[in-house]
Amino acid sequence: IYLYQVSRSNWPFKNRDHILAIRILEDSKQKYRIRFKAEPSYLEDHDKHVRIDDFYGEWEVIQEANGVLVKMFTSFNPNVNLPKSFFRTLSKRVPLETLRNLRAKL
Repeated sequence: IYLYQVSRSNWPFKNRDHILAIRILEDSKQKYRIRFKAEPSYLEDHDKHVRIDDFYGEWEVIQEANGVLVKMFTSFNPNVNLPKSFFRTLSKRVPLETLRNLRAKL
């Protein structure tokens, strides 16, 4: 499975895009792992976006007696110099928003 995504950026920064190769692994009936890594050459590069070529991570989805536990690990280089405080804020906000959106879909 491949995923193409564009992340919008505020001026003066260009939008970022990335292509992820996704693998779903079943460890057991109660535990799945979703691994992804950047595949920047899978699609042609666009001049209007900055391609993120360093992106990888893994989700563990575990069925427990009282619900579902999701563990997330992601690392990427957005190819821009920004203050560390921006990345600290982003590293907290993005996983929470992702899980909120996932919960709303389930």
